[in-house]
Amino acid sequence: MSHLGDRIENDEFSSGDRVAMELDMNSMPRTLTFFVNDVEQKNYVTNIPAAVRFFALLYKQGTQFKVLKFETLSIPTAKHLKGSRAWKWGTEWEK
Repeated sequence: MSHLGDRIENDEFSSGDRVAMELDMNSMPRTLTFFVNDVEQKNYVTNIPAAVRFFALLYKQGTQFKVLKFETLSIPTAKHLKGSRAWKWGTEWEK
């Protein structure tokens, strides 16, 4: 994850892996949680703005991704268990 020049890492992913983002606009504060192959990642983002846009940044020539699903969940799946860390949107992230 990258924000205001700061970079925080979750698990690496490779070709064929499934990367998911769960945006919870109903919680206070609003949250964005990442999953790799259905495993919730330890770093997530809070204080998400009321309006958002999604984009992907691909570094290497010839890389690609495919959106498999875009859905509304009735109940969030993110648990933010022990060992998880919230990073506040709009602030500098210090490790």
